[in-house]
Amino acid sequence: MPFLTLTAVFLFIGPVLIIGIATMWSNLKQKISDELSACVTRIINDLHTKNNTPEIDSKLTVEINTKITNELSAHLSEINSTFTAELNRINNDFNNKLNEEVNAGFSKINTELNGKLTAKAKKNEARDDNFIRKAQKILNDITTKVNNIGKACRNEFSRINVVIEDLQNKINQHYAVVQRSNFD
Repeated sequence: MPFLTLTAVFLFIGPVLIIGIATMWSNLKQKISDELSACVTRIINDLHTKNNTPEIDSKLTVEINTKITNELSAHLSEINSTFTAELNRINNDFNNKLNEEVNAGFSKINTELNGKLTAKAKKNEARDDNFIRKAQKILNDITTKVNNIGKACRNEFSRINVVIEDLQNKINQHYAVVQRSNFD
């Protein structure tokens, strides 16, 4: 039972760890985006108070936004690739450890079951002769009954085929009469 408990714990903790890491990464990304947005807003507000010329403001805004976007993209791409690599490493380590534990547990269970089955087989070996005789008698009875049922079914199928052929002939005759009356 400790193996099953350990397996269950790994199966529940693994997804929770991955979700936690993904949430932390998402929060970090949002925090960086918020801070950069606040800086851009502060710079734009400072420019508005110092220079009130729309042309300079527009050019600076575009230039600053472009630089910030490029920097943010580069940093987020770097963070994303690092984060993805780390998640893959953690996932592989987790899967390898879980597989080792599961395989060890299954091996132990398999050994125990083989031992129990071998012991049970030795106990039942003495009763095998009587069981085989009874089983053969039952199988012979079943075979006889199945053969009798098969013969009965074949006879019934022959009767059914005769009835079907008769119905087909009647339908064909009726169809021929209906066609003749349509031409008249």
